Amino acid sequence: MVQLMKKSAALMVQLLVLVTAAFLNRGAVPSLSISGMNVVINEFDSNPPVGPQWVELFNPTDFVQDISLWKIPTQSSVFTYTMDPGSSIPAKGYFLVNFPFSVMEPIGDIVYLLDRYGLQIDRTPSLAKPVKDDKAWARVPNGIDTDSTLDWNLQRATKGASNDVPVIPPTISCILSSHEIGIGSPVTVTVVVGPPRAASVTIQAKRAGELVWGNLTSAMTDTFGRYQYVWIPTMLGSYDVRAYAHAADTFPEMFSFPVFLFVIKVRTQLSCDVTHPTIRLGQDVATYGHLTPATAGVTISLTYRKPIGPPVIRHVQTGSDGLYNDTVFTPQEPGHWNVTASWEGDETRDAATSPLAPFYVEPPPATPFGIWLIVSSVVSISVSTVVLAAGLSRKVVAKPPRRVTLCPQCRTVLLYVPSLRGWYCPRCRRHFQ
Repeated sequence: MVQLMKKSAALMVQLLVLVTAAFLNRGAVPSLSISGMNVVINEFDSNPPVGPQWVELFNPTDFVQDISLWKIPTQSSVFTYTMDPGSSIPAKGYFLVNFPFSVMEPIGDIVYLLDRYGLQIDRTPSLAKPVKDDKAWARVPNGIDTDSTLDWNLQRATKGASNDVPVIPPTISCILSSHEIGIGSPVTVTVVVGPPRAASVTIQAKRAGELVWGNLTSAMTDTFGRYQYVWIPTMLGSYDVRAYAHAADTFPEMFSFPVFLFVIKVRTQLSCDVTHPTIRLGQDVATYGHLTPATAGVTISLTYRKPIGPPVIRHVQTGSDGLYNDTVFTPQEPGHWNVTASWEGDETRDAATSPLAPFYVEPPPATPFGIWLIVSSVVSISVSTVVLAAGLSRKVVAKPPRRVTLCPQCRTVLLYVPSLRGWYCPRCRRHFQ
């Protein structure tokens, strides 16, 4: 009896030693310790920007995998998540586990995958993610398991999808802020390289028809693969602009497609106005305006168009602020006039013509009717007096007969009128035969 008790005690001690060793070495059990179990912890986020911590499992096999009552513990927590009965992962499929509360330590933790019997199927290295962002620890390529930390990459989370990042061929593009500018104006050249990275680039340009490209500038793009340069062309014409990325690491040298830029004369505007829309005949009309952009010493032609006849053209100069004025022109005809301003442009600025500025020249005021009546009466009386005096003078000058005849009424000496062959009394103003 005593011997039997000793044997039982020895067996109990050995069992305790085995259990203790198994518990202490739980993390050292290699992945896929059970034949045929290929399910892996494929991706996890211990510090998501929103929502709970989560783990993604992946089944790389061609058959459905039953994971009923499987467990996911972590090194830092006493909590163990258990799968619901009947849980499974489809072939080449994914299974997501959202923890009800935080069970992973963002500064570094190990995640385990155990089957229903507590045997380890998979485990992660101790991985940290202290920043809350949209990245997650993922096996790259998707589902790889070589029991190495090199299997894992911190990249943009692909929850419930493959972790393989599509291969993006390197690209470079050149973008202009405008395809047409006035000479002397700036244009912004933007270079974008992809995948986004810091890269050495050069911006080049040449005039249309030329064969040789000239370098405008060389610089490094920012971490987003962008660089901007402000260029001010100094010659008129059309240009080709492109960007060049220098070869570096695994990226080859690249040229962007050329973009076209047209450098034209600066467009100008000319205003014209008059101070008074109505003036009297004989008054000066004051004309003024402004040239934009302001330019001093420019000759402005003012064309005054009158109601009838050829226009009158005058020339004035702009001041330092682009202003001009003409205050000494006197219209000579009444009626509706207008004036326009124009200039011919120069090597860098386009010609411009202003809109019409109309004005009206009033005719002189009409003479009142009463004055005309008085003037007419005076003139009529004057003419009659002159005519009468002329007639009387002829009468006086004519030689009367030798005899003297007296007026039968007033006894005044009568005058003889040869044309009437009669006599005339200047006092009674009567004629006698």
